Amino acid sequence: MITTLHLGLSYRCNFSCAHCYVHKAKDALTLPQYQAFLSAADRRGLLLVLYTFGEPLLADKLMDMTAYVHSLGISQTILTNGWYVNGETVDRLAQNGVTSYQVSLDSTIPSIHDANRGCAGAYDRAIRAIRVLKDRKMHVGINVTVTRQNQDALGDFLTLAEREGADRISFLAERRNGKLEGELSEEYLRVFRYAMTRSQGGKIFFHDPRLLRHAADAYRQGVIDGKALERWQQMNGCHSGVSLSLEPNGDLYRCNLCRQTLLTNIASCEDMNTLLSERDGRSHEDFVCCSMLSKADQGVFDPSVH
Repeated sequence: MITTLHLGLSYRCNFSCAHCYVHKAKDALTLPQYQAFLSAADRRGLLLVLYTFGEPLLADKLMDMTAYVHSLGISQTILTNGWYVNGETVDRLAQNGVTSYQVSLDSTIPSIHDANRGCAGAYDRAIRAIRVLKDRKMHVGINVTVTRQNQDALGDFLTLAEREGADRISFLAERRNGKLEGELSEEYLRVFRYAMTRSQGGKIFFHDPRLLRHAADAYRQGVIDGKALERWQQMNGCHSGVSLSLEPNGDLYRCNLCRQTLLTNIASCEDMNTLLSERDGRSHEDFVCCSMLSKADQGVFDPSVH
């Protein structure tokens, strides 16, 4: 079953973020190719499409694609830097069933965020986007890529998310050259422990396989129960068995974060049903994120611990 698709409609982006891990190529897929793929994925249980890669609001096909995905009854979320969010665009997309957004922030300090994005005013536009979306009753999340520059200030993001009324905040470990970047700072682990042990944890999300052993430790120490452990394992574990990532050049991956999971390029595929049937029949490693970990982390890491 395929439940989640990370979908890229274009590599176009108005920013040049220092932490960006997207390997840009040429946009190659036509609207009918996207639709054929979505139709086949829908028959395999697709529940959610996440629009990502370049800035989705710059993609010429966005309105047509969101209308088509809406006709299939699939939930949709737009991952955006916020620059092009405005009331008219949000209202048009709402007619196509888009009611969920995730806005990226790199720092709670405007000058640092702007410098990382390579664009003056990026921070102010992101905050404005959050407010426009909240005013229109959209579900709004904040996405934070955890880097060496911001890992000691993660608590500040929680304060900002609370102030702006965000429905959720997600912390994603930085990737570079197929590996996880940086170390788990004390502040990073403090915020993770806070999320595990507070009721507000339902709004705080992480994606970092290195955190799994810390969740297991919390369970062994009686800090969290088995149900909570299962939630944090699922969140930070490998989703390649139920997810796919389709890039604008047609490359199809099992995981949007790991370049070693390429399945094929669909640009010349005429039978999407057969393609996905073959994908379903492939054997899957238990944990493809292991390829991103250092040898030291792999030596102590056990994703199945309870």
